[in-house]
Amino acid sequence: MTDNTLRKMTGVAGVLFFALILAVVPLYFLYLGPPPAWNVLLRALVGMIQLVTFLWFAVGLQSLVRRARPEDDVVATLLGSLGVVFVAVHLVAVAHEAGRVLGRTDLFDPTLVGSGAEGALVIYGPVGRILTAVFLAVAGLATLRGRLAPVWLSRAAFALALLEITFVPTLFSGTEPARFLNMNGWHLPVLGGLFGLWVLALSIALLRKPGVLSR
Repeated sequence: MTDNTLRKMTGVAGVLFFALILAVVPLYFLYLGPPPAWNVLLRALVGMIQLVTFLWFAVGLQSLVRRARPEDDVVATLLGSLGVVFVAVHLVAVAHEAGRVLGRTDLFDPTLVGSGAEGALVIYGPVGRILTAVFLAVAGLATLRGRLAPVWLSRAAFALALLEITFVPTLFSGTEPARFLNMNGWHLPVLGGLFGLWVLALSIALLRKPGVLSR
C-alpha cells in the first residue's frame, strides 16, 4: 500500500469516526425518561460501528508512524495497542448497556445506577478517561516526532490528555447524570466531542497534505 493510500484510508476512518459521534450522541437525548429498547439497541449498533472506524484509524496511524520514523517502532506499537484496548474495553461497555434491554418489557435507563449496567458507567467514565488520555499523549508524541500533523495539533493532543486525566477522580463523585462532574455526568459528551474533534482535525490534515511523510 502506498503512503498516499494509507493516509487517505486513515483520514477517511477518522472522519467517519467523528460523523458517527454526531449520529449517536442525539440518541441519548431523545427521551427525558427511560428510553425504549429500540433506542438503546440502535445506540449500541452505531457505537459498535463507530469503534470499528476508530480501530481502523488507530491502526492506520500506527502504520504511518512506522513509515515516517522507523526508529519509533516502540511508540507506533504502543499507539496501535492502545487503539485495540480502547476499542475492546468500550465494546464491553456497549455489550453491558445493550444486554440489559434484552428480554425485558419494562422501561429503564441503562445509563443510571440500578439498571444492572453499572459497569458500563465506569468504562465510559474513569476507565475511558485514562485510555483516551494515554492514547492522546502517545499520538501527540508520535505525530510531533514524525511530522504527521501541524505542531499545534500535536500539542493540542497533550493538552487534551491532561484534561482527560483531571476527570478520572469522578469515580468518587457520584452517579447523577444531570451533574457535570459526576461519573456519568455531562462531562462525558463534552470530552468525547473534544476527542472526536481532535481525531477529525488530524484526519483532515492527513487528507490535505500528501507530503506529510516527507523528511
